[in-house]
Amino acid sequence: MFTEQRTPRDAAQQLGTTITHVRFALEHLGAEPQEWTSRHSPLVSWRLRERARAMLTPEFFDREYTQQEKTLTQIAQEIDLPRHIVVEQAEAVGLTIYRSRRPLPIDEAWLREQYLTHHRSTYAIAQQVGTEDETIRRRLQQLGIPLRPQGVHSQTVMVAKLATSIPRDIRAAVEGTLHGWLRLHRFHIAMAFPNLTTAGTYLGAMQTALTTQFQRLEGDIGHNLYHRSVQTTPQRPTARGKSLLRGIQQPDVQTLMHDALSPAQMLPLPDAGTIADATAAFRHRRKRGPLKPFDGIAVQRIRIRQETLTLLQDLLDHTDEEFYGAQVHTRTGLPQGTVSDQLRRLRQAGWLTSRPEDDDSWMRRATPGRGPGRRITYYSLTPEGRSAAAHELHTRGFPAPRNSTERWDETTDKTSRHPSEAAGHADCGRQK
Repeated sequence: MFTEQRTPRDAAQQLGTTITHVRFALEHLGAEPQEWTSRHSPLVSWRLRERARAMLTPEFFDREYTQQEKTLTQIAQEIDLPRHIVVEQAEAVGLTIYRSRRPLPIDEAWLREQYLTHHRSTYAIAQQVGTEDETIRRRLQQLGIPLRPQGVHSQTVMVAKLATSIPRDIRAAVEGTLHGWLRLHRFHIAMAFPNLTTAGTYLGAMQTALTTQFQRLEGDIGHNLYHRSVQTTPQRPTARGKSLLRGIQQPDVQTLMHDALSPAQMLPLPDAGTIADATAAFRHRRKRGPLKPFDGIAVQRIRIRQETLTLLQDLLDHTDEEFYGAQVHTRTGLPQGTVSDQLRRLRQAGWLTSRPEDDDSWMRRATPGRGPGRRITYYSLTPEGRSAAAHELHTRGFPAPRNSTERWDETTDKTSRHPSEAAGHADCGRQK
């Protein structure tokens, strides 16, 4: 064991005995004098410890370990001493050694004020202190402070209360909301324009987004705030809306709004020239009167949009087939809701006929253990509907449908069929 420099445990395993027996044997055997290396001799160890006692004074540890927050490993590497000797000297001078990350010094009174009085979130406090959100939460729990729910509900803007000197409607729109100040600012600007479309152009927002935001504003306040624009009649604030606008213009409210919004959100009020241009464009809009009926096509005319043209093109490509909404959605890529709305409009106008799914097909689709669900509604183009669809596509420059038998007569501005094709369709109708 001494010759091979084995440990008692290795010797016990080699001999097939226990380490207790090996130690008992060592007590009765004369151990040979140990040969020390130049690095591990008692003299070298004594010199290292003397050097550590001379260098690692309490003042040194206070400067390097406490103030500069160096680890004992870093200190040992810098002064070229073994770490265990540095640790021994640190314990000898009474230094508090942190086995993990040392606690962050945070003033308890300041933390209470920031979290309870100013209602700041733990994330915002952690960003200012330079630590993690969970560290602040643990410190609050150690102080016995109840934590608010995490997420948006704990943000300062959600829990802050405005002074009672602020108008009531302003407080109702802002308190407990995330974007209340932005909605108030946009409402202030939008009411200077004749409608939400022109206001949205100035604000860089969609008209539908402004409609949703102002509906939320009206819900928070509990009153209608403006009369919507109709045709050439511009929008205008109600009596409650005018009161809200006066409240927004107060200096103290404007100060709070500037503090809450970023420079990119805080747009200036439009000048007189911008308002005049928007009003002039609004007043010169053409009123949409009733549609002129088709000449010789006995269906009601409908207003045609781009999605309507896409739908009509697909229906004429499959003119002799029954179809349902999901098939059209798959073939055209139009949204399912748009397809359903368009098919309903065309059926009401007489372009389509419809029938519900028959009982046999309906029951065959039933999932075992569940009901069959809703019946499928099948549609098909009427002869007059095919003529109307071909007319609308032709007048807008669409190419002739692949499977359509309609032919356009440039002289009469009507659709017609080739005699052979008409006869073929008559035969198909009889076969059906």
